[in-house]
Formats: sequence, C-alpha cells, structure tokens
Amino acid sequence: MPSPEEILDRLVKNNAFPEGFTYPAALDLLEPTLRSLLLSVQGALTEALLLENWNVSGGVAHPPFHVDYMDARVPNALAFQHEGHAFLVITIPMIELLLQTSDRLSRSSSIAHLLDIGPLSSQLTEMLQASLCSIQLNFLVSHEYTHHIHEHVAVAFGPGLAIRKEIQDTATVGGLRDQAQEADADSYAVYIVLTHLFSEGGRAHAMKLFAHRDTSEGANDESLLALFTIAVGAFVYALPPTRLDNTNIYTRQHPPADARMNYIMHSTTSWCNQNRPALEAWMTLKRYQAYMRAVAEATWGTAGTAALSAQHAFLSSAPGMEYMKRLEELRLDEFGIIKRKSEARQISH
Repeated sequence: MPSPEEILDRLVKNNAFPEGFTYPAALDLLEPTLRSLLLSVQGALTEALLLENWNVSGGVAHPPFHVDYMDARVPNALAFQHEGHAFLVITIPMIELLLQTSDRLSRSSSIAHLLDIGPLSSQLTEMLQASLCSIQLNFLVSHEYTHHIHEHVAVAFGPGLAIRKEIQDTATVGGLRDQAQEADADSYAVYIVLTHLFSEGGRAHAMKLFAHRDTSEGANDESLLALFTIAVGAFVYALPPTRLDNTNIYTRQHPPADARMNYIMHSTTSWCNQNRPALEAWMTLKRYQAYMRAVAEATWGTAGTAALSAQHAFLSSAPGMEYMKRLEELRLDEFGIIKRKSEARQISH
C-alpha cells in the first residue's frame, strides 16, 4: 500500500485538488520556530489519532488518519478519504491566518489583562502567541477529525474525491444541514481539545504562561479555561464578519460566529460539568462576553465590537430566532442519527 505522502503527491499531480495546491508544503522556507511547531503538532496529532480508542470515535470504522500540510493560495482545511487513509490536510495560508490572529491577541493589553499575565514582555508575547496558535490548530484538526468520525465526509468511489472543505470558494454553497454538521464538529472538538489541554502534557505546556504566579490548582484551571475560550473565539472570528440577513443566513456553510460560539460554549459548560464542576459556575455570561469583546477588538480592529453587536442583534430578532430554532432542530436530528448509530455499534461490538 502506498504511503499517505505518496498518495497526496499523486493526487496533486493529477489535479485532484483546487487549482493552486502543491505538495509537499515548503516548510523549509518557514521561520524555524514555526516549522518546528508545525512538525511537532503534525507528529503529535497523527500519533494521537492513530492511537484513538473505540469509545472516542463512537466505534466508527475508518481508515488510519494522516495529518499533513499543503501550500495553496487560500486558507483552508480539507477532510477526505482515499486509498485506505483518512486525510486531514491544512494549507499553509490557514496556518498563517491562525498565526496572524494569535499575534494580534498576544499583543493586546486587554487580552493580557483578562488572562492576568501582564506586563507583556517580548518573551511572554511569543509564548502567548504559540499557546493560542497551538490551541487553535488542535481545535481545527479535531473539528476536521469529527467530520470523519461523525460521517460527514462522504466516502468516494472511483477516481474522484469527496472533499469536505473548511472554507468554501463562495459564500452560497452551504445550507442548514451543513451548518448543523459544522456545529456538531465544533461541539465535539471542544471535548477533545479541553481534555488534552487539562491533561498532564497539555497542561504543563500551557501553564508556562502563568509560571510567575503561585496559585491554587483551581485558579490554574480557570486560567486554562480562559486561554481556551479566547483561543477558540479567535479561531471562530479569524475571518471578517459578513452582514446577516434572512436570505444569506440559510445559504452559509457555517453558522455565524456568534451562533458558533454559543454552541461551543454550551459544550464547554457540559465538559466542565463532567470534569471540572467548579469551572461551570466560574465561566459566567459576563466573563464570557468580556472575553469575546476583547477578541473581536483584537481580531477585527475597532469595528470588532460593532460587528459582534450586529450579529447578536440579528440573531435576537424574529428572523434570527426562527433561524436558530430551525438550526437547532437539525442539529438535534444530526445528534440523534449519530447516537443511534453509536448505540447500534455498541450492541454489535
């Protein structure tokens, strides 16, 4: 059987991907620290996915996973299956987008204040950027992984590829079912990333940011949850917001940022309830809103809070509430499908 790298190389040469994709990615041209980070993340995530247990995937039978990078003209992440492998491919422009977002946040005095890590030295800024980017990258890969194990990725037959793109070429190629699946992928990714972040390895790395403090384990848990919320909020807010109306809201691939974060925080609360009950009460609505205002300002500039308010206003309107009602019905329907399939596999297992 050919290696996953050989498969990707052949697919690119056969023009199986959108124009402008090249493989392998020219990682040697990147700044050494970034190249080292990407290779480390790639190795760790690929190993973790290869070692996943039956319960994590819900018993879904799938080929072995392979995480890789491609050069391209646009930011994107691709999920597809081909020749006995389940691929999660991230373009270098997507990495650069996450880095830019993390850089803006790492230089924000508001973010430093909320995380209680100021004053921002050059060393602390670099550490914060690396931590935020790592969490975002882990969330992205976990999101694409969920598309595989929740069977959102169609299995292609014949020479063609059935590719699930994180960012579509146009703004009008999605629908409510797509949005429900994206919300599902966000929600499941929360559990994967938080479990890693609060585990021994992830915790030790992230807590270097707060090494200057001598605090309790409970306070350290609060710092980790704050870091996660800010990082994932920046991931969702990485792309400029679009104006919402009663027509385009139904043709999007993803729910709008405000709605995505609502689902993400619902799953975060659920994870806390199961694993760190004290954090559920700590993450109040007021605290969350303060985080999102700071993220929007750092990510989108002075128009950030206005864009956030505009999205919230639409979703609070009658058309917006009708949209959220219909989206939630489809999300629950998707959840029911996944649950029934998982229960059936448990019986046969």
